[in-house]
Amino acid sequence: AVGLERSGVGVELSTVGPQGAGRVRAGRVALATNAFPPLLRRLRLMTVPVYDHVLMTEPLTADQLASIGWSGRQGIGDAANQFHYYRLTRDD
Repeated sequence: AVGLERSGVGVELSTVGPQGAGRVRAGRVALATNAFPPLLRRLRLMTVPVYDHVLMTEPLTADQLASIGWSGRQGIGDAANQFHYYRLTRDD
């Protein structure tokens, strides 16, 4: 996305990509920036990049899951200074 502006009762988003330029119209837009500067200049000083590393193990056996008490398919996260979360893949 390279631009965002009001259009009628919604918003219009301008894009540029390998296929060329494009436009998307919608009633509402959720702004998510990844590590790029936000489209709204007033938010640029309030945005910092957050890095995320993904690690994966081999599928866990039923005994391994039971030994750590993971009896459901719930996700686990924390609210510490770091960004930690855990979840099972389809094959555990």
